[in-house]
Parts: sequence; structure tokens; C-alpha cells
Amino acid sequence: GIVTIGSAVAVFYSYFYLLVPRYLGKNNLKFILITVAIVVSYPILKYFLDQQLSISSLQTLQLNPGEDPRTVIVMGQEMGRRLFTLFWIIPFALVSRFMVDWFKNKRIKSIMETQQLKSELAMLRNQVNPHFLFNVLNNIDAMVYPHSEEASEAIMKLSSIMRYMLYESDSDFVKINQEMNYIK
Repeated sequence: GIVTIGSAVAVFYSYFYLLVPRYLGKNNLKFILITVAIVVSYPILKYFLDQQLSISSLQTLQLNPGEDPRTVIVMGQEMGRRLFTLFWIIPFALVSRFMVDWFKNKRIKSIMETQQLKSELAMLRNQVNPHFLFNVLNNIDAMVYPHSEEASEAIMKLSSIMRYMLYESDSDFVKINQEMNYIK
């Protein structure tokens, strides 16, 4: 009942929050030794806990199986059930912890990639002096305009696109009609 669920929850959270993060991958031998100790001691500790709380599953059985051979069989079955409980709790805790860590690492990686892209864009913006660039484009336009209106128009469009990329696309969201205008 409640004691079985409580002990199962205690084992699950011990693995999920303590044993897996602290030992698995860093000190695998220690993790294995602790797991073996838990697997060996859990049924016995649960037996004594049941005795102290007068829980009926093993209450009538004593650790003196010499009197009735059926007592050994029933005790073995009870211990087997407790081991079975561990053999689904521990893997469930491991898989749960790995999934939580995987999603957390994936989110951190995504944030880092976004930050790296923002840093690269900021670095490019800092490398290109916008005022110098626009002054050069205006000077080229002034030289080209008398000879070719098409070239002058192309230079002004390039200037507009550069201005948009440097100043207006810095925000996380851009209005779709504004973006479509610059694409055209």
C-alpha cells in the first residue's frame, strides 16, 4: 500500500535527483556498487519496515523458516516482488533522468546557437561602419546618376536594403508586410 508506494517513490527520486546526476558517467563503479547495495538491502529493509508498521504482507512470517517449508516459499515470493519493484523503478528513474537532461541540453544548445548568431551579427555590424558605407553608396550614386538612371536606382535599392538589414531587422519580430516589401 502506502508504504510500498512511498518506498518506491523514495528509490525513484534518490536515483533521479541524487545518484544519476552525481555518480553516473563520473564514477560508474560507485554508481554500480550503490545500486547493488540498494538491490540487496531493499527487500530486507522493506521487510523490517513492514514488521515495524505491522503490515500484513510478511507480518505472519518470521525469519525462522525451519518450522514450515511453505514459509520459505512465501518469503521468497515476497522478496521477489520487492526486487521486481526495484527492477522497474531504477530503469524508469534512469530513463526519466536521461530524457530530462537531453531536453535541457537541447534547449541550452539552441539558446547558445541563437546567442552565437546574434554575436556574429553584432560583430559584422560593428565591423562595417554604416555611415561610411552609406556615404560611399551616395557618392557612387552621384557619379553614376548622370550616366545611368538604372544603375543609380539599383544603388539606392542596395542602400535601402543595407539600411533595413542594419537597423530595422534587429528586433526579434518584423511585420510581414514590411519584410515582403524589402524582399520585393
